[in-house]
Amino acid sequence: MGGDERLTTDSTRGTDGTTDSLIDVFGRRGLGRLVLGGVTGLLATGVSGVAGADLGPTSTGGVTNHDGNGGHDEDGDEDERPDDTPSRAERRERAKERREESIRANLEDRPLVPHPTNDDESRFGEAVNYFASYSKGLPHDEYGETDPEAYETLHDALTAENGGDFSDVPQAGVRPLTNPEAAVSYNPVGLDPNDVYGPAPPAFDSAETAAEMVELYWMALLRDVPFRTYGDERPTLVQRAADELDGLSAFDGPSETSTLFRGSVPGVDEGPYVSQFLYKDFERGVQERDQRLRVLDPLLGDYMTDYDVWLGVQNGKIPYDSIDGINRTTPGAPSASDSGLRIGEKRYIATGRDLATYVLENVSHQPYFDAAMILQNSESFGRLPLDDGVPVGPNVPDAFVDYGRSAYQSLVCGIVQAHAHAAWYHKWRLHRRLRPEEFGGRVYQVQEGAMIGDQPAAKRYPIDESLLESAALAETAKQFGTTLLPQAYPEGSPTHPSYPGGHAVSAGSCTTVLKAYFDEDAQIKDPKRPREEYDYTLLESIDADLTVGGELNKLATNMSYARSWAGIHYRSDTTAGLRIGERIATAYLRDQLQQRPADAYGSRGAFSFTTFDGEQVTVTADGVSPDGAFDPPLYGS
Repeated sequence: MGGDERLTTDSTRGTDGTTDSLIDVFGRRGLGRLVLGGVTGLLATGVSGVAGADLGPTSTGGVTNHDGNGGHDEDGDEDERPDDTPSRAERRERAKERREESIRANLEDRPLVPHPTNDDESRFGEAVNYFASYSKGLPHDEYGETDPEAYETLHDALTAENGGDFSDVPQAGVRPLTNPEAAVSYNPVGLDPNDVYGPAPPAFDSAETAAEMVELYWMALLRDVPFRTYGDERPTLVQRAADELDGLSAFDGPSETSTLFRGSVPGVDEGPYVSQFLYKDFERGVQERDQRLRVLDPLLGDYMTDYDVWLGVQNGKIPYDSIDGINRTTPGAPSASDSGLRIGEKRYIATGRDLATYVLENVSHQPYFDAAMILQNSESFGRLPLDDGVPVGPNVPDAFVDYGRSAYQSLVCGIVQAHAHAAWYHKWRLHRRLRPEEFGGRVYQVQEGAMIGDQPAAKRYPIDESLLESAALAETAKQFGTTLLPQAYPEGSPTHPSYPGGHAVSAGSCTTVLKAYFDEDAQIKDPKRPREEYDYTLLESIDADLTVGGELNKLATNMSYARSWAGIHYRSDTTAGLRIGERIATAYLRDQLQQRPADAYGSRGAFSFTTFDGEQVTVTADGVSPDGAFDPPLYGS
């Protein structure tokens, strides 16, 4: 017997003792909905109790069910519904108003922000082949300087209103430029990526850039020294690095041996160098994860210390330096995983080279999503630091969709393209800062006494003497036989400009989201570090007073300065990148609150977190307080 035939013969007894078919009671369309919604439950409680109710053909369980036609049934008549239930058209209008509120906040009411630059491109321009600007991947001469016509073709494409014809930009080798087109893209929500403030990077000839290069040379020399030995009191390279950096007035990073090469944001100078969020095991659903990895093999040493190899890499060629080559931007070329670059056994992060491994081929949001898994699965960290007026309980299920795990998980993963667009604008359209490996090529020519045309390299390249006379440079020449900056990756940097660091912008954005949702003051339970005597394959408990906020900041700086450990970013790339990402995330958090139904929760709520500059801020649907939390202000006049 067919389904409809069965339904027409099934019957139920009404309250008056008569027997009616289910179709007679509910109507065929209403019965279909009832069956899909769980007719068994109704039968269990007694269908007779609802048989006489006037549910109507478009209702289930007394809740009006609109059919997507603006509050009308199939015949075009008004649905019967309570007076306080809005029509679909009314709901759509309110949704439009909410989105317009976000547009006004982020794109209309905000004053245009300043975009300062260091003027390197104009000061060192066509006459000297734009040597102070990024040019990797374009054609270069024997001294590593780019063809000025090629550079200007790229410049013209980048500065066209919505992007020029990037296919006209000359490509010297197989490695293409990394998506310069994205610098002109728009974001569907939040701030426009071309209107996010970032300070000007230090200039090519500044003492600040020289100090950052001194740090990078020391980091290359110390890539394989375990972090846990940094505080040892003996005359090591660590101590020499700390002493030299401490003597540079233009250096703004830490210069104590115990905190050397760390960030300068709240909490990162406490405890081990590496964040607990890179050590703690965690569960991702039903899968148990530990955080060991196969690190870059220190026995293979460092790369691009041969000038011909260095020059080939600047021309976009696949490097062949001690290995078979690696080029992650060319289809079919070997990756770090399949080219024999990494050791066979897994271990926890213990050195700068290990950190550089993590950020070689990682997914941008991965470490922050993992941190969210650690936090949400911990009884100690499970409460969300929303303001007292937000009417949701502290446990995650109560706030599951709007203020809980669905919210921060989707933000951490979904904000990636928005902050990348902002990074790409600053990189490609605004600054075009040359990579440290390119700067190292200029240092090399000065140290070699090269004549470029009729001009000595020492005169052509106004490099601050604090770098040229540094112990770091002398030690590099002694150990590597070159004054090029040794690289942890065979191919050096990606083929896009240095400032700001893309990993830093990601870190700033994603950790801001986590700090806004989780209690920054909560203590880290049972902190760990890897055990030296087991080759860092096992963890041990340590006595350290660490907080969620401090370890999230440390995670952000670990992931950002890991790129400096690779030799591909300056310190200021990270300093600026963290704050650019922070601004993108703050606007996204405000957008989230603007879309919350205040009547349902009692208020739209607020987020509070500590900025990377140590300011305690509160984000509401109306803006950010205090007004001076960001400089220049994120909102307001």
